[in-house]
Amino acid sequence: MRYLIVLFSLLISACSTFWWGADDGYFVQLIGKHRMQFIGDTTMENALKLERVLNTAGKEVETLYVTSGGGPVTGGMKIGELVFERNLKVVVKTLCASSCANYIATASHAL
Repeated sequence: MRYLIVLFSLLISACSTFWWGADDGYFVQLIGKHRMQFIGDTTMENALKLERVLNTAGKEVETLYVTSGGGPVTGGMKIGELVFERNLKVVVKTLCASSCANYIATASHAL
């Protein structure tokens, strides 16, 4: 049984690594005027990139669609702060695990 759990964990991590596809593991996109999509790990680098895009988009973004397997706590907390400060609604698209679930999803005023 223990071996099955280890095998399952390895398969999940291999699939999530393959799934991201992008070289830097990060993707952000404006969807219309009021929505934004974030796909990637919760690194501080990705959090700062997201902040720059949000600053460029202005205060019109109301909803953040998230797909993240998580990552470093510091980046997850930074994205969570952005969500909270801008009163963003968070919608989980595919996956929101680890730092994403702990800091981003919980910072949303409306889930």
